[in-house]
Amino acid sequence: MGAVRLPPHPMAWTRADIPSLQGRTALVTGANSGLGLETARALAAQGATVLLACRSLANAEQTATHLAAEGLSGLEPLELNLADLESVRSAASAVATAHTSLDLLINNAGVMAPPLERSAQGFELQLAVNHLGHFALTQALLPLLERRPGARVVHVSSGAAYFGRIAFDDLGAERRYDPWGAYGQSKLANVMTALELQRRLSAAGSTVGQGRSSKQSCRRSSRPSAASAGLVEVGGRAPTRRDRPLSRARVAGGKRSRASSARRT
Repeated sequence: MGAVRLPPHPMAWTRADIPSLQGRTALVTGANSGLGLETARALAAQGATVLLACRSLANAEQTATHLAAEGLSGLEPLELNLADLESVRSAASAVATAHTSLDLLINNAGVMAPPLERSAQGFELQLAVNHLGHFALTQALLPLLERRPGARVVHVSSGAAYFGRIAFDDLGAERRYDPWGAYGQSKLANVMTALELQRRLSAAGSTVGQGRSSKQSCRRSSRPSAASAGLVEVGGRAPTRRDRPLSRARVAGGKRSRASSARRT
């Protein structure tokens, strides 16, 4: 078998292209590390007020202190445990108390392929954190987003969505648990949520999610973004059937072998 050639993803947009964000408010989940930390840093550098939503308040405060030492300001620690829907409700309530509106919600936090664990409400952990917690957070914050014309919701997904299957007959992994299969399911759910949210908001005449979102892996998308490798555009063009578009999302009721999951990662 020959080598698989991946389509090019030229860096057409960088941090230097971010306009002034003075007077704007953003919330980033998982802001204490990785992509979440870098996103928070970039937004704060352009003058945004950034809510640093982390699993523990200690992590959020430590992140705020770290970024403040770099000369950044407008940093607000926020405790948000996406594995507990009560924590999600409390965080959303705290945001609504402190702010009258929200410009940008970046659903970034996630867990990847851990041993079987369950959330506070008993859901499989990856589905709970990566999808259900963010879904609940988005719904709770939509009234604040609606107050800002052009507000955006970004769902950070993964190329794992391509092999994801929604196992409606076993969402809670009661019969079988495949860590990578569950991860793919949660990432596909992110993309499906972004698309359906856009459809419903557009039908309602909402301005949330309209406009353009630029990202190396999600270039120029006019919808609540599913930021991921090639999920929205492939090599600067719209995806085709050969690119296995996510509009053909697969729903699975049957079982998949671990070997199959491993081959598709």
